[in-house]
Amino acid sequence: MADPGQAFGVSSGLLFGLAAALGSGLLIGLERERHKRRGTHREPAGLRTFTLAAMSGALAQALDVPGLVPVGALAITALAAMAYLRSRGPGRGLTTEVALLVTYLIGALCVTAPLLGSPAAIVMTALLAARTRLHRFATQVLREEELHDGLLLGALALVVLPLMPQEPLPWLRA
Repeated sequence: MADPGQAFGVSSGLLFGLAAALGSGLLIGLERERHKRRGTHREPAGLRTFTLAAMSGALAQALDVPGLVPVGALAITALAAMAYLRSRGPGRGLTTEVALLVTYLIGALCVTAPLLGSPAAIVMTALLAARTRLHRFATQVLREEELHDGLLLGALALVVLPLMPQEPLPWLRA
């Protein structure tokens, strides 16, 4: 069966990647738009901005011009920094600005690996949507001892476990 996208000189893989980037941008943008409505201050980016950021990343990747994706990331970073400086105030975080850059990068990823980019967008959206629950967990549920124990377990898993030998030691065989 012929590739349906080839009629326009575009592979179906590229079309799938662009569609994944569009969906990712819309998903993240919807969450940020809903967050904007709950807050008291005006957020600099919403549904359309996040969708455009994801599509910009996807198109920069699809054009396959060396250095275009990093230059686009710098441009998004500059725009996010300007928006942050313009709207800073008490209690103002960086989440939306950082999310805008990550959305651009997810858009670029969707072109080369849509099966990785789309889940990344879903995980990011879930993380953004769980703000209140995560803050409550960190400040009211998690005790200091539990945090310390979790850090110790993580250190053991990430530092000690890779140093362990793959094969049984000859002098420890039964």
